[in-house]
Amino acid sequence: MAGMTIFVHEAGPHDADAVVLLHAVGTTGWMWERQVTALKSDLRVLVPDLPGHGRSAAVAWESIGGTAALVAELIAARAPSGRAHVVGLSLGGYVAATLAATAPRRGGERDRERGERAAVPQPGPVTPHGRPHGPCHEVGGRCCGPTPARSTSPTPTWTAT
Repeated sequence: MAGMTIFVHEAGPHDADAVVLLHAVGTTGWMWERQVTALKSDLRVLVPDLPGHGRSAAVAWESIGGTAALVAELIAARAPSGRAHVVGLSLGGYVAATLAATAPRRGGERDRERGERAAVPQPGPVTPHGRPHGPCHEVGGRCCGPTPARSTSPTPTWTAT
């Protein structure tokens, strides 16, 4: 998907800190209109239509990882200093989490000294455009079965009182 162009609505001062708002499946960037209005006086607001949606419908949906790569390219090209806060809902949240897990941190030397990493939730079942639902993990951009267990903590027990 690298090099593909997706539609991006831009608002706010060009030199301000940037925020990227990523929409849910089946919607477009219009869902963020109120947030754009509230944020655009202080922040550079970037609102893409994700692949297969709205004005980016001609760009085929391939995977969450591929879409995260497109958002990383968008941030590098249009956000001051190549950094941005990223907010997502539903599909957009999964793209944001994948971006946080895969894109390099650009926090500078101070972040590296502290060993800072992005906190990323374990992705759950999300399958845009009619793909089968169910927990899975991706290998090479394809769902390969159940997500491997990541926790060895005991299952909580509930007691009726």
